[in-house]
This record gives sequence, C-alpha cells and structure tokens, in this order.
Amino acid sequence: MMTSAGRREALEVLTRRGLSQRKACRYLELSRRVAGYQLLQPEKDRSLTQQLIAASQEVPRFGYRRTSAWLALG
Repeated sequence: MMTSAGRREALEVLTRRGLSQRKACRYLELSRRVAGYQLLQPEKDRSLTQQLIAASQEVPRFGYRRTSAWLALG
C-alpha cells in the first residue's frame, strides 16, 4: 500500500511523462480532489504530526484517536 504522498509523487511523474491527470488518477486509484488538495495550515499540521508520532512511541498500545484525545487533554 502506498502513502498518499507517494501517490501524489507518482501522479506527478505520470503527468510529466504526458499522461493526463484524469487517466493518471484512475490508474493510481487516486481521487482527483485529493490530487489537487493543498494543506491549509502546513506548519500546524506538521507540529501535530510530530506530537502524535512522539506520543505513539511513548504509549504504543493507543490508537491515533485515543492518542489525539490524550494530547488534547494535556
């Protein structure tokens, strides 16, 4: 399974090689909306991601939902 960032990168490669974005998205099984999505607050998302990763290493049995709720309380 590829990550969404990996799929976006593959989409970019396919479109550079001359394949239309629509066909490339269909080939990669990627929504065209997802392909064009830009993060609204990349710095905020980056810091939250780092916090979630650090907390998941601290308490690995927690899922992402429980970890995010745990971070919201603290």
